[in-house]
Amino acid sequence: MPPFAFSAQITDDQLRIALNVFLRGQYRLIRIMGVALIVLSVVPLALGDVIFGVMAMLLGLVMISVAPALNTWVVLRKIRDQLARPTEYRIDEDGAWISNDLAESTFRWPGVDRLEEAPGMLIARVGKAGFFAIPTGGLPLTTASALTAFVRSQVPAQR
Repeated sequence: MPPFAFSAQITDDQLRIALNVFLRGQYRLIRIMGVALIVLSVVPLALGDVIFGVMAMLLGLVMISVAPALNTWVVLRKIRDQLARPTEYRIDEDGAWISNDLAESTFRWPGVDRLEEAPGMLIARVGKAGFFAIPTGGLPLTTASALTAFVRSQVPAQR
């Protein structure tokens, strides 16, 4: 059935979900470090350094609860103007072509490391530093299903 060609505008919620999926590993590491800080804050507390112990505990709590959401918010603010606009998509055997009035990108399937699905979109990782999202929620159900199956078939085995 390829090529698939359509227009869509990714929403802020979709961008937020895509960022959280893409940054999941980093956020997990930040949360683990936060837990470690909380656990280690017991040492200065036991030695009588209440201020340092409480500060370490509070920093750990911030790392667990606030840092990931704050980072997503900051990154979303920076990329929203580039990505949350009417965009043309063309998906075929060669890859994904994505274009809007500010930018144009082509992603070849061999460069896609992983494909993840979220409600109404596909999230493709490109190396360790990039991703692109393909919104499928506005497509007819049969087209969205065919597109998802096609993209899955094009992405090399998960690395």
